[in-house]
Amino acid sequence: MKCMFCGAEVRGEECPYCGSELTEYVKKSDVEKEMSELKKKKKRVEYEEEEEYDEEEEYDEDEDDEEGSDEITDDMIDEIRTLCHRFQKKYDDYFSSYDEDNELIAGDGVKDHLFDVLEIPDEDEVFLIHDDTLFGSGKNGFAITSSGFYCKTLVDELNVAYFDEIADDDEVNYNTGTVYLESDETNIAYWSGNETGIEKLCDMIDKIIDVLFS
Repeated sequence: MKCMFCGAEVRGEECPYCGSELTEYVKKSDVEKEMSELKKKKKRVEYEEEEEYDEEEEYDEDEDDEEGSDEITDDMIDEIRTLCHRFQKKYDDYFSSYDEDNELIAGDGVKDHLFDVLEIPDEDEVFLIHDDTLFGSGKNGFAITSSGFYCKTLVDELNVAYFDEIADDDEVNYNTGTVYLESDETNIAYWSGNETGIEKLCDMIDKIIDVLFS
């Protein structure tokens, strides 16, 4: 016999699935009442599940905003390249730029050792690079490339901040020649001995962050 309320195959006078009474003496009004209660219960469960899904989706969206830019586009890279090249021209004695084939296009260039110290990927285009050592040994400095910031100060380990991992609410600041992200104090640029220059460099990097989330 089938339960008149939930349709399950049952035996006896009570449905073990929905608990409904299954006698021939059940009144029609009782049937309609119980059916109505079941429908209400089903709608309530569906609503709670939908509300829970919306909360999870909203949480995921917040996480995405904190993690970083969703996609680094070619237009963004072009703008960042332009900002870096303009800065290099203004401070030509301190900075160099390379093209996508790793050929020097501006400045005096740096030793290959600095590329190794900063661990710049071979496929990256180096928009701006600076050797901060006195005799150009390449032991410390920084670079802004097509993938992010690479920085090695005199006293700290190598720091890397990829463009797609920087949060849109992150701020940049500087202290004694080092530009860093305020959120986690990751060093992203290093130019010692030039207080005016480091301030201008910080401003330029701030514009790069704006480009990532424009």
